[in-house]
Amino acid sequence: MKAGLMQDTHIEAYKITKDKQNFKEYMLSDEMLERVKDMKENAESEEALFLNMATSICPEIFGMEEVKQALLLLMIGGVNKEMKDGMRIRG
Repeated sequence: MKAGLMQDTHIEAYKITKDKQNFKEYMLSDEMLERVKDMKENAESEEALFLNMATSICPEIFGMEEVKQALLLLMIGGVNKEMKDGMRIRG
């Protein structure tokens, strides 16, 4: 037997609502799409845009640029690939 208190938890719910949206359900506003297009047009190169977006992650934390770049790539994701044999590779 474990030391300490043990008890069962019981929760009664009368109404349950979905708090988060799936990625497919999330739609960008026209204003947000315009801001993204402006960022892309004003960037000197794709690499400059990538670095700008990466440094925007947690700006209060100085340094760790490679970690921020990795986090950006994880958030953006990639394109899924489906092989000829039907196997799917996550992007």
